[in-house]
Amino acid sequence: MKKNLYFDCAATALYDEAIIKNALEKSLCFFANPSSLHKKGLEAKQCLEACREKAAKSLEIPAEQLFFTSGGTEANQIAILSLLTRPSKGSILISAIEHPAVREQVKMLESSGWSVQTIPVNTEGSINLRSLREKLSADTALVSVMAVNNET
Repeated sequence: MKKNLYFDCAATALYDEAIIKNALEKSLCFFANPSSLHKKGLEAKQCLEACREKAAKSLEIPAEQLFFTSGGTEANQIAILSLLTRPSKGSILISAIEHPAVREQVKMLESSGWSVQTIPVNTEGSINLRSLREKLSADTALVSVMAVNNET
């Protein structure tokens, strides 16, 4: 029997069937905008918050520390742009193979006075730990290192 192999899980992956069924059920029951003030919106908000609690518990973090975003780009932007709330500018370290969404956001911070340094990688895409240690300082506010490269 021939078996299909799929190696692009960094881009997307097939969810477990139980997860798909549960998500479909929730989507059919709680379709309203959870930010709305009407009854269906409030029900959707309750469902969303129950899901947040469950996910946070499995991650062993407080629910208020779990944010849902539309995807990786938005999540990266939130993390990077949150640096603008700091009282003073510092340094940002990014790997040489960061996603363009990270590089572009960091360029914007660099143009406003942040120091940005690149951490070199080897031929396998792993960061040079010695270089990282040398670049780390007391004013390092963010280190961004891609865990799984999006280019396959």
